[in-house]
Amino acid sequence: MFNVQCAMCNDETEGVVKLEKLLKKCIDIFFDMSEKGYPKDLTDGVLRLIIDLRNDLEKQKKPYIKRVTGYVCKGEDYSTRDEHGRFTGSVPHGSESSSGGGSGDNTRNKLVRGKYPVSNDQINSIIENELSGVKMSFTPVYNGRIASAGKTVGTILPTGRIKIKSMEIGKQYSDTKEALIDTIVHEELEARIMVRSRYSTKFSKLNTASDSVRHKYINRVIKKYFKMKGWDYGLV
Repeated sequence: MFNVQCAMCNDETEGVVKLEKLLKKCIDIFFDMSEKGYPKDLTDGVLRLIIDLRNDLEKQKKPYIKRVTGYVCKGEDYSTRDEHGRFTGSVPHGSESSSGGGSGDNTRNKLVRGKYPVSNDQINSIIENELSGVKMSFTPVYNGRIASAGKTVGTILPTGRIKIKSMEIGKQYSDTKEALIDTIVHEELEARIMVRSRYSTKFSKLNTASDSVRHKYINRVIKKYFKMKGWDYGLV
């Protein structure tokens, strides 16, 4: 077992940085062992070490434990991007997305609030009917105050697993059911990209790609889904 105290380094700041790097490495090892089917007693041992490291970092209570390491100590939020597409916060992941809107070219650095409010009843009705075959990562709720048609926020857990914290639907750009379906599916795809980015090279690249690249992929998937369902994407 490792001695996770800062005795591993005389300089306290350097010690914390080393602990962060060791923690990130242990998380990577844990998921690698899990994916390769290592015995549970071995993976549990690594998980206990991760918890020990996490607790030791929390005891430091220093601002620099929030460095960009891919790990956040207390399940804090992934950062979102501002209106210029720049990351805000300590971890370069997250999603505040402007829904497809039929253009196939929406980007999060051009957030524009929609004109048409919707209700939670409308959202729930679509999930229960038109999207009944879709397993949602999180139940979306209406929030007319957000500056886009949809916003999804993820949080990273101590083990490195990504969990969706919130999924909000804002005012829409078109007053059609198809537009609302498009937004809900768009946010669900944003959520899946975030969650799967921890395990998949493809989704990891999408999660850190430019807005135009990610939204081009998302809109392509949505168009195929509309076509499969026989819905008119032109009404989006």
